[in-house]
Amino acid sequence: MHRLPFDRPRFHSSNFIPLTQLAVLAIALLLLLMIFYMGTQLSALARKPPPSLVQLVDGQVIQVAPALSDYRTLGVVSRVAQEWETLTYNWSGKLPNGKTDPGINIGEGKKVTTATWDAAFLLSEDFRREFLQGIADITPAEIFECPDRGVCQLQTVLQIDRLLPPKQIDRGQWSIDSIGHLLAFNLSQPIGDPMPINKRIRLKAIPPPRYPLEKGLSPLQQAAYHLREAGLEIILIEDIPNAA
Repeated sequence: MHRLPFDRPRFHSSNFIPLTQLAVLAIALLLLLMIFYMGTQLSALARKPPPSLVQLVDGQVIQVAPALSDYRTLGVVSRVAQEWETLTYNWSGKLPNGKTDPGINIGEGKKVTTATWDAAFLLSEDFRREFLQGIADITPAEIFECPDRGVCQLQTVLQIDRLLPPKQIDRGQWSIDSIGHLLAFNLSQPIGDPMPINKRIRLKAIPPPRYPLEKGLSPLQQAAYHLREAGLEIILIEDIPNAA
């Protein structure tokens, strides 16, 4: 028995082909609209000026500018070098709280001041200990003979005569020359006895500390932390011979 043409099932598979084509076309148009929308948003984001103010975890608000991760201004390099030298070579015999500085033992009966020790954490680890030993060799023992109340027997002050502009010697690395004198004052010689301190300091850019300043740190530790905030590390210190 033959089935008549009008007896064909109402929903034949051939009826879905046009519907499928329409659905694919609708999806393609929708994707095209989404891509166009995302393109306009990205274009608007690219034209948008970068944020200039950033709020830190501790609540401070600072002004920023876009820069490469290893970029540092020459002013920042000079400031870090100068502040590091001041912490390293100014030996008062006193801590910021007014108490006697007991010094830090580095072995073989040698000591450096607490400020020198804290500032040394700006140095790379491969020569930090060697540098501290050299500082201990020129640190007079009288520095630590300072009563809690009274005048210290001996104090030193670093006088920087010239701090030359930093020179970029490689990507993310700078060299800066510091010419100065270390003046030692004692009760019998208040004018001071100068000792040349002429250094070539090489620094490199490093990631700054990721965590905010911890509570309870001493003023000297805070100063050392703020030096690290600049994202710089001293990788080499050389004497400058015959500096004028």
